[in-house]
Amino acid sequence: MPLAHSPKSSASTLEYSTPSGKRKAEAISSNHSLQYPTILHKIHRQDTQAHMKSTTDFDRLAALILSTKSEILTATKSEIKAIESNLATLIDVKVQSLEAKCSTLHLDLVSHGKLTEELQLKVSSQDEESSNLREKLFHIENNNNFHSSESRSLNLIVKGLPAPPINDPHGPE
Repeated sequence: MPLAHSPKSSASTLEYSTPSGKRKAEAISSNHSLQYPTILHKIHRQDTQAHMKSTTDFDRLAALILSTKSEILTATKSEIKAIESNLATLIDVKVQSLEAKCSTLHLDLVSHGKLTEELQLKVSSQDEESSNLREKLFHIENNNNFHSSESRSLNLIVKGLPAPPINDPHGPE
């Protein structure tokens, strides 16, 4: 332990650079009759006992930290397991919901496919009917043209005019 003398001080105000320096200085100044080594031994013993108490306190503190750590880890593990369980349940529910929606969509798709086929059949039958009606209309128009051109020709002949050619549906100009 280094001793430091201040230039204006006496032997009773020695300063030490240790935590117990103040106690040592007080002991030396109050007990001039005791010998210096005896005082140092006594102070060293007190420091050792204080150190042992602080070591014991540190051991208790370390044990408390370890037990708290294990409690926190146990609580955290149980929380994680609970969260995992909840997530697994939620995932199962979501998967079942998605499967139900996919099944519904599949049924809708099949239903729409059947409706599409029915509509295609109706369109093709309407196309056939339209084609048949156009053909009938064509024949009707041709027959009307034939009859009207024939009657015109007869009217012209009756009046003494020449008959128009057969392929001219409008008659003479």
